[in-house]
Amino acid sequence: MSLTQLSKLIKYFLSGLGFIVLLTDTTQAYLDPGTGSYLFQLIIASMLGGLFALKTWWRSVKSFFQRHRRDKKIGLITEKDDAQKNE
Repeated sequence: MSLTQLSKLIKYFLSGLGFIVLLTDTTQAYLDPGTGSYLFQLIIASMLGGLFALKTWWRSVKSFFQRHRRDKKIGLITEKDDAQKNE
């Protein structure tokens, strides 16, 4: 499934869900205080997970450039090699 197909599927699903919610007259539901606590926990966990993923990605980008600079400094990459890569 391609990304565009997935985004269309999500868009249709959310549109349908919103349509159902708007057409509902009354709801027979009870939200206890534990529900709010659970939602708060989900939000915090999502934020921390996103920060961890960002930190991991940033470390890989940083180590790539540090490795390239180190190789260039000790002579593993010459100016000629570097110029050929940029062409």
